[in-house]
Amino acid sequence: MSVRLGTRQVEFKGPPGSAVIYPSNTLHEVKPVTAGDRLVGLTFIESLVRDPVFRELLYQLDEVAALEGLTMSWENRTRLQYVRSSLRRIWGEA
Repeated sequence: MSVRLGTRQVEFKGPPGSAVIYPSNTLHEVKPVTAGDRLVGLTFIESLVRDPVFRELLYQLDEVAALEGLTMSWENRTRLQYVRSSLRRIWGEA
């Protein structure tokens, strides 16, 4: 399977039983099965943040936190977490 992420086409081929999860508005392509069977399960996950632009901004903030990891100072990590949590509360729907 391949998924379009921004300007990149990303290929996935996991071991048997694995799953690929991606947003429903993502362009994707399922490759032909060359051996064995393909079993497919579909499900949908609803985000608490309805607006896709807001979701993308939160995703980018999460990426910064993940990429910086423990190299970020405690003060900056705490400030970033405060902003992320506050935006989720403001933009989120219960």
